[in-house]
Amino acid sequence: MGTFSILLYGQSANVQKLIQEGVELHDAGEYKSAIGKYRKALEIDPKDIHATYELSLSYLALNDYQNASKFSTVVINSKNKELSTGAYAVKSEALAGMNRLEDAINLLEEGLIKKTVMNIYFISIWLLTITKRRY
Repeated sequence: MGTFSILLYGQSANVQKLIQEGVELHDAGEYKSAIGKYRKALEIDPKDIHATYELSLSYLALNDYQNASKFSTVVINSKNKELSTGAYAVKSEALAGMNRLEDAINLLEEGLIKKTVMNIYFISIWLLTITKRRY
C-alpha cells in the first residue's frame, strides 16, 4: 500500500469517526455539537454524502429549514440511492416548515416519478405529516 493510499484510508477513517460522533450527539439531542462534527468531516472530505445527509437531519431537528433544505438537496442531487429517500423526506419536511406545502408535496411526487422514493406507504405518511401543519 502506497503512502497516498494510507493517507486516503486515514482520512476516510477520520471522516467516519466524526460522522459517528455526530450521530451520537444528534441522538442525545445535541444538534449544534453534531453539526460541528459533520462540518469537520466535510472539511476533510467535502464530497462525503453521508456527512451531508446527517447535517441536513440535525438542521431539521433545530428547525433550521433553510439549511435542512440546502443540504438535503445536495444529497438528492448526488443520486445516492441509499440516502435519497431520507433526503426527500428531510427536504419535504423543511419545505413544509417554511409553509411551502405545495412544494413539499410536489417534491415527494418527483421522488415517486424518479423512483427514488419507491414506497407509497412512506409517501402517504409524509403527506399526512405535512398536511397536519396546515391546522
